[in-house]
Parts: sequence; structure tokens; C-alpha cells
Amino acid sequence: MYNSLIETLPPNCINRWGYRQQEGFAIMGHYSLKRLPRQLPDGTIEILLTRGFVAIIDDCDSDLAAFNWGATVEGYAVRGTRKKTSQEKFRMHRIILERKLGRKLLSSEEVDHIHGITGDNRRSEIRLATHSQNTKNRKPQINCASKYKGVSKHGKKWQSRIQVNGESLYLGVFNTQEEAYARYCEASKMHQEFARVK
Repeated sequence: MYNSLIETLPPNCINRWGYRQQEGFAIMGHYSLKRLPRQLPDGTIEILLTRGFVAIIDDCDSDLAAFNWGATVEGYAVRGTRKKTSQEKFRMHRIILERKLGRKLLSSEEVDHIHGITGDNRRSEIRLATHSQNTKNRKPQINCASKYKGVSKHGKKWQSRIQVNGESLYLGVFNTQEEAYARYCEASKMHQEFARVK
């Protein structure tokens, strides 16, 4: 934890994240938290974000709870720091994966949320991925005619497609969405551990 930033207070005034409650705000050094985190029964920590989102982190990353975090429209936890002429943005999942790997991430490396929950930043739920691998683990779009990933309307029938190494691979036209989706599921096996069929 960032104990060097904590004001010198009697131990009973400081909670486990290094700040004290005062008039509805948590005080840590010169920072005031707008939304207090809480420890969940399983030992993880829930951090309230903006836009109604939450982030879940492991106890070993509890120092991140000492900062105010916002949320992107997709629910990723972000925070910015202002410098004299610019602003730097930090994404919580990238910080945690860097800690897990013990090195800085390259700009070409991405963080994949294994189960597609953008606020779940526990170390067991994120992994290193390329852009191609990360797109294989995307959820199906909700604004299309089919309820299945990889399936779209084709006249009165249903066609199936899959992305492989950046190329759209045509899998055929079928009478029902279910048949087209079954073909998509077969083809998705080539995505190995990053395959998301639902």
C-alpha cells in the first residue's frame, strides 16, 4: 500500500486501505475519495466507479482502492492524472496485468478479460492477449438480427462467418440460425483458449 502518502494519524483512525472517514469522504494525504471501496466476503475488494459500474480487485492490489476511478462507457476502470500540459490516462486492468507479469506491457499487447466482465480485474480473470486473440473473446453484438455470435440474416436464410487472423471466413448459408450457429461453434475451435461462442 502507499503508506508514504497517508497522513500521520493514530492507527484506529486509518482503515485497511490507508484512509480515514471524515464527513462522508475518505481522506488519504491530499486526495479525497468520492466513492468508498468495500471488502467482499471472499476477500476481494469492490471499487465503485462512475456510470454505475464497479471494479473487483484482489487484496494484493488494494493500494489501487486509494484513488478515485472512473469508468468508460464499456465499464473499464480508468483514472487520469494532469500534468502541466497534458493528461495521462491509466487503465486499472493494464496496471494489474503488469504487476502480475512483473513487467510493463508493450503498446501492442492487450488485456483480455477471460469471462468478458470488464470490471473484473482480479488477477485470475485477466490474461495477456494480442489484438486478434482479444477480439476472438468478444461478446456477440446485441444490435443484430440473430441472437447468436457469428450468425447473420441472409435473405430468408442465415449465414455464418468467423474472423481468422483478421480475415472474415465464410462458413455457409443455413435454413435456421441454430444450424448456422452450430457451424460457427465448430469453426471457433481454431481459436483455442480465446474462443467465445456465446
